[in-house]
Amino acid sequence: MKGLHRTIFFIFCFLAAQISNGAGEVPTDIQLPGTQPLEVNDLESPDKCDNCHGGYNTSVEPAHNWRGSMMSHAGRDPIFWATMAIAEQDFDGAGDLCIRCHSTAGWLAGRSTPTDGSGLT
Repeated sequence: MKGLHRTIFFIFCFLAAQISNGAGEVPTDIQLPGTQPLEVNDLESPDKCDNCHGGYNTSVEPAHNWRGSMMSHAGRDPIFWATMAIAEQDFDGAGDLCIRCHSTAGWLAGRSTPTDGSGLT
């Protein structure tokens, strides 16, 4: 019975994420500095991220902490999609902040709009 409740919960989270509508453009209020979508054409594999984002302090560096974390696997997690749907309901366009780290390749390829994640493949 526990498994059935868990399955129903995950299906509900997935459907909630699919219902939200994201912003067609990223609001300037949440745009961050640094590399922007469509500025990188030849993104390396994640094992090369530490060339720039690692090698200095494993407790805080993005490359070390991202690799193997739930953040790097969020695209497969229905709870992530439900959380992003809630963020989008609270602030239209907030999903871009989630996608930037949880789907780096998709974000850099310009697939973070609409900001509900529906442009990711």
